[in-house]
Amino acid sequence: MGFTEASRGALIQSLIKSMDTYGCQGADINLKYPAEPKRGGRKKDTDNLVLLMNEMKGQFGERYGRSLTIAPDYWYLHGFKPAEMQKVRSQTNITEIKKNPEPLWFDGVDPAKIGMNLAYSRRAYTLADPSCILIDFDVGAGL
Repeated sequence: MGFTEASRGALIQSLIKSMDTYGCQGADINLKYPAEPKRGGRKKDTDNLVLLMNEMKGQFGERYGRSLTIAPDYWYLHGFKPAEMQKVRSQTNITEIKKNPEPLWFDGVDPAKIGMNLAYSRRAYTLADPSCILIDFDVGAGL
């Protein structure tokens, strides 16, 4: 990743321009292995990702949603700071729902901030009725 403040700002402005152009409701950052050297990551990218999400929050305001897709297992979660990012992102997506989300609970992440990325991939919605457990559900506003 290796973002500088300037390149993070350029990325955010590009995201905003694209969302305005194409009518998108937000952006999902899908960087599953930010600190894993075997996958091109660096340890400092953990902090860069926190900075990026914080700056996205400031630039997006309430106009756009933002989410972060995190690593599917405990080992790769070391490259994130889930509890710290909980303050700056609206949702965290977990793509592998068979694995246990307990590492997030140990990090202090609020379960209400977790999106299981089940249906309508790349679209985030709230349920009209949060108690609904059926496949055929009504959705409320986007995140």
